[in-house]
Amino acid sequence: FFCIAVGQANTEWYLNPVTRELKDQMPPHPCVFVNEPKLLDLKMILIRQHGLKAEFVGGVLTCEDTVAIKRNEAGKIILEGALSDTYYKVRRILYDQYAIL
Repeated sequence: FFCIAVGQANTEWYLNPVTRELKDQMPPHPCVFVNEPKLLDLKMILIRQHGLKAEFVGGVLTCEDTVAIKRNEAGKIILEGALSDTYYKVRRILYDQYAIL
């Protein structure tokens, strides 16, 4: 899996993948998440496509009564809950809603 910063991708990168040795020498850069989903849309995906119990409680989307999905003051999505199969499944579903660059 490669993570590239927006604006730095070019055709040469696709034709000549970076070797492991060169990649280890490169400075890391943050991934960019594009297409931040709405919580209402995420609720429908959890219910309809994955058969999970999801509902809003006090403005927080809860899933299977063990995972909470909410937005912080900056508008970023926060995922909270005990580490479990449900947590990792919801996290994967959430990440699948993004385009990761």
